[in-house]
Amino acid sequence: MDKKVKSPTEVAVLLATYNGADFLEAQLDSLLSQTFNDLTIFVHDDGSTDKTTEILNDYAARHDNIRVLEYKSPQGTMHNFFGLLDRVEAEYYFFCDQDDVWLPEKVEVSMEKMRELEALRGKTAPLGVASDLRVVDRNLNVICESLFEMEGIYPQYLNDFNHAAVSNIATGCTLVVNAKAKAVTIRPYDKAVMHDAWIALCILKFGGTIEAIPRPLVLYRQHGGNTIGANDVRDLTFCRRIRHFSANTKILARQYAMLRALGYGTLPKFLFYKIVYKLNIFARRFRRE
Repeated sequence: MDKKVKSPTEVAVLLATYNGADFLEAQLDSLLSQTFNDLTIFVHDDGSTDKTTEILNDYAARHDNIRVLEYKSPQGTMHNFFGLLDRVEAEYYFFCDQDDVWLPEKVEVSMEKMRELEALRGKTAPLGVASDLRVVDRNLNVICESLFEMEGIYPQYLNDFNHAAVSNIATGCTLVVNAKAKAVTIRPYDKAVMHDAWIALCILKFGGTIEAIPRPLVLYRQHGGNTIGANDVRDLTFCRRIRHFSANTKILARQYAMLRALGYGTLPKFLFYKIVYKLNIFARRFRRE
């Protein structure tokens, strides 16, 4: 199947998988246990060699709202999600990683916030909603109650295109966007660093809104094989800060290349807003102390 698929419900959950057998059943069970149950789960597997496809086909056979899409593998997590987004037609899209666990109220709370945004901005505006996450280990033991706190993310300072460019406001596995957000997402995706950052920036570039829910709605599992995992910036030693800076420099270079592809502007502009963001964080912490 390599054509558009219309969701039988307003809400589509896009689940990208690859060799995820160890944790996939727990994630699927959490999706099926949502308090908001009028949703359809669309899955595409990127060529797994473990039992992932067996698990998917078994769940799909037992649950009418799970649909496994078959088409040529796009290769890579980011393109797997973009492939699903391009093929599925719905009013709202959630993005789902294979190794997390969604808390039962995740979809309901996110959709309530989306409805509030629509009441303010109208359904013709590109809109997104994302939440905080609870960081856990492979056995779901809590590492940190808040990814926002762990990674130093302050959504209140990332509310427009210029400011959001310096830090990703929307972790993909918490993100829901409306159909208009999909419509304004720029193709091709060659310069995207990750699907969540690209979509969020496109929403803001075209005058839309992303609202952050400061409440963890996902158990963000860290198991050593994450495509992108949590990064604790709270207590870095001097040596770790140097290594962290070196790694971040490479990330920032890719991030800026992505921004240039979206028409962001000059490097001094990017660095200026980066400094403004850091100063806002510093001032906030100073006031708290």
